[in-house]
Amino acid sequence: EQAHIPAKIRYTTPRDTIIADGWSGLFGDFVARFAGRFGRVEPRRRMVSYLRGLLSEAERKNGWTLAEAAGDAGPQGMQRLLNHYLWDADALRDDVRDAVVEQIGDPERGVLILDETGFLKKGIKSAGVARQYSGTAGRIENSQIGVFLAYGSDQGRALIDRELYLPKDWLADRERCRAAGIGDKVEFATKPDMGLRMLKRAVKSEIPSRSTAEYSQPHERPNRQIGHARPGHFNKIVLRALRACRRITCGFLGLTLQVSALTAYTLFSG
Repeated sequence: EQAHIPAKIRYTTPRDTIIADGWSGLFGDFVARFAGRFGRVEPRRRMVSYLRGLLSEAERKNGWTLAEAAGDAGPQGMQRLLNHYLWDADALRDDVRDAVVEQIGDPERGVLILDETGFLKKGIKSAGVARQYSGTAGRIENSQIGVFLAYGSDQGRALIDRELYLPKDWLADRERCRAAGIGDKVEFATKPDMGLRMLKRAVKSEIPSRSTAEYSQPHERPNRQIGHARPGHFNKIVLRALRACRRITCGFLGLTLQVSALTAYTLFSG
């Protein structure tokens, strides 16, 4: 049973920056599902502010702009959410998946969709950042790569899982990994392997679906067969939301919150 939190915690931030008017209450109900994943009031409030910031109309998404959207003087509070407060990113991911199934699950026509997207970066400290091919830019750029699993049916589309791709050079430098919050037990995995890992989690959860569609970048060989392909593509609203959030500086915890924000957007924005 999901923990209940007061409406003032669920809904109120100093500045309401949700993209679409009229669904703030639905958004509040959505994030209230995750309250039990955050043990104290402060990280719960920060989580709500962080997601609202991701869904704001600000062109750039980083600690400073998210803090500004929340009415904070600096980014320290948002940074604590990612690198200080204790919360289970995988458990939150499962909560998001369950919310999606409740809203748009269809055992007859549901489909799982795998794709990747790039997050263009300027620095060298963000987890997994490297000069690598990015579909966002259509060329080799300094970027992070995320592999995503979406669920789709006739009722809509939404993201349900994520993996952050870590190049071999990163994992060969464990000091650099530790500085970025990457554990010593994390091993290299190809993007197709990450996709398979996410599919196995979805199957284990008994998510209602009949087929899987997979999309490779133009420079890659077609990935191994992982299911019965079904014609189609990511829902345009998901792609628009991804483009809006691409510039956020995120590691694994941030990527989980980004998936949560995009899921809220696709479920409740119409």
